Amino acid sequence: MRKGIVLILAVAMTGTLGCAKNIVKTGHLEMKHSIEQRQVYGVFGLVPTRKYATTDFCQAGELAKVVQKTTFGNALAALFTFYMYTPRTLEVTCAQLAHRQPGAQQKGGK
Repeated sequence: MRKGIVLILAVAMTGTLGCAKNIVKTGHLEMKHSIEQRQVYGVFGLVPTRKYATTDFCQAGELAKVVQKTTFGNALAALFTFYMYTPRTLEVTCAQLAHRQPGAQQKGGK
C-alpha cells in the first residue's frame, strides 16, 4: 500500500515538471553553430544571478536566434531544491554580418 502511494506521488510530481521553450528570431541569417549556456535563477526563477549582453556571445553583437528552454533535467534540479535554484538553458545563434533573410521585416523603425 505504501509503495503504491509513493509511486503515485512520484508520477504526479514528475507530471508537474513542464518543459518550456521561448524562441526569439531577429530575421538575420544564422551562422552554422550556436552557443549553449546554462542560466541560473533563484527564488522560483524570478531572480537571475547574472545578466548577459549580446557581445558575451557574438563578437559583433548581432544575434539571429535566441532560445531559452527549461529541460527535464533543469526542472528536476529546480524541484529537488524546492525552486530556490532554477536553472535554464540558453542557446544563442549569432548572425552572419550584413545579411538578412529575404522578406524579413525590421520592427520598431520607420
